[in-house]
Amino acid sequence: LLYPYTFQNVLANVLFVHGFVPSANNNIVPGGWSIGTEMAFYICFPMLFSIVAKAKGREAATAGALFLAAIVFNLLIQSSLEFTHGIVVLNNSFMYFNLVNQLPVFLLGVAAFFLHNREGEPGLVASFRFNLVGLVLSTACTALLLELNLDATFSIVPAAAGLSAFFLLNLLWRARRVSALICEIGRVSYSMYIFHFLVVWFILRRVVKIVPADTPRDLMLLAGFVLVVACTYFIARVSQWAIEAKGIALGSAVLKRWHARLAAKSAQAAL
Repeated sequence: LLYPYTFQNVLANVLFVHGFVPSANNNIVPGGWSIGTEMAFYICFPMLFSIVAKAKGREAATAGALFLAAIVFNLLIQSSLEFTHGIVVLNNSFMYFNLVNQLPVFLLGVAAFFLHNREGEPGLVASFRFNLVGLVLSTACTALLLELNLDATFSIVPAAAGLSAFFLLNLLWRARRVSALICEIGRVSYSMYIFHFLVVWFILRRVVKIVPADTPRDLMLLAGFVLVVACTYFIARVSQWAIEAKGIALGSAVLKRWHARLAAKSAQAAL
């Protein structure tokens, strides 16, 4: 878009419905598509979580079944759109960012929650060989799909990459030895997710310009990654203290007052 900052596009982002608006999806806020997709998922989440939670003792397996069903559903939708309207899933397009294409990743997150936090079906987590093979295969599959760079592959890339992260999480959980630094980064990861674009745009770009042209690309990638993580981490710590912690405290206070009023009304009604 030549000028995406229209009233409608900005309003869609303010109301967090830009996941349903192609012109506003990823044009107002850098990387803002992910928030739009998350908000769309939150609409579906209560229903999906209820389905999984009812499968007592087999919650993770149920989430896994939904993961496979979501892949099949996505492929059917994408095939139908391509056949009827000639629409394909291009990388970094609205169809790629859309919830239908990203839903399998969310369902893997639901499965991971029940595996690790509710201790349902711990056997999958305990099997080192199973998770190692799964990590290698899913990572290789993701790399191959990206290397092929075919339009049709981008309806599978999110699910494949999500599986890679899922198996890696299982291996780390099995090891029970995660560095304190990684845990600390995890605690401020949401702020890092919000601010890392600014670090890439305003810091990394300037650093790259002064790096000698003959510097190996892999070395530049590694150094850039470390630089972005370090800078974003310190910004995120400030953000967590100045914004997140205060916002959470405010939200908790509002909810407590609301619950107190409901309790008072219920007590009056009982009298």
